Amino acid sequence: MTYRISNYGNKESWKVVTRAEIDFKQSAKLDTPIRMETTIAKIKGVRLILNQNIYHQNDDTLFCSCVITLACLENKQQKPTKIPSFLEQRLTGKQELVNSVVNL
Repeated sequence: MTYRISNYGNKESWKVVTRAEIDFKQSAKLDTPIRMETTIAKIKGVRLILNQNIYHQNDDTLFCSCVITLACLENKQQKPTKIPSFLEQRLTGKQELVNSVVNL
């Protein structure tokens, strides 16, 4: 998985998933409305580590817990590059949850 994250200067960077630890707690059925809560666990160098929990939207049943590690890559040469300072500052100041609702 890759995510185009930003343009800074003349460089474009991408976030790629380098590690995903997933603990499945309970199964969800097709069309189950879910809520994903994401918190930033750590930002260091080229890595961004996120904690994610996925719940049933209506009754808070926990379907899975995840620890996702992303790495920042410079687009042209696909080499690891430090997370841009403006992005790190923007993410560091946000302690609240980033929530999204999705239908499977």
